Amino acid sequence: MKKKKDTLTRCFPTFCKYKDKKLNKTLQFLTSRSRCIFNHYLFCYKIFIKYKQIIFDEIYNMKKIDDITETFISSLVKYHHFHIENKNIYDLNNKIIYDHIRYKNYFVTNSNIFNLIEKTKNKLLHCEKIKLKNNKVFFENIIENIFFSFYRKNYFYIKNCLINRK
Repeated sequence: MKKKKDTLTRCFPTFCKYKDKKLNKTLQFLTSRSRCIFNHYLFCYKIFIKYKQIIFDEIYNMKKIDDITETFISSLVKYHHFHIENKNIYDLNNKIIYDHIRYKNYFVTNSNIFNLIEKTKNKLLHCEKIKLKNNKVFFENIIENIFFSFYRKNYFYIKNCLINRK
């Protein structure tokens, strides 16, 4: 049996078919490229959000700055490369920490979220499976993201229950 070629399914030409095959191919190519550009933008934005405090602290603590735009861009590129180089470690740590937190069955609310984050950080500092514990961005950011996702899940669950009066 011959294997089908993978096709993009969520692009404009999927929904709109034209009789002109050349036009369809052109639209297919353009929509796939625009999606790649958008995904790259999101990736860069997430990296900026992760490292913005460190980047701004570095720029603020510099004695002499010739061009602030160039300095900012070079710092952002530096942390972009750092993140890409350590992405596998970040993903591994994320999985280990998520598994640890998930089995605790925390009910996260706005009154206890920061206490839970601090307690979990202190507990996981002694976990031998986690790498890069000394890296604040990797370690703390993972824990905070997990707890905030739990908080959003609980928030929307309660909101839907109240709206639907369950």
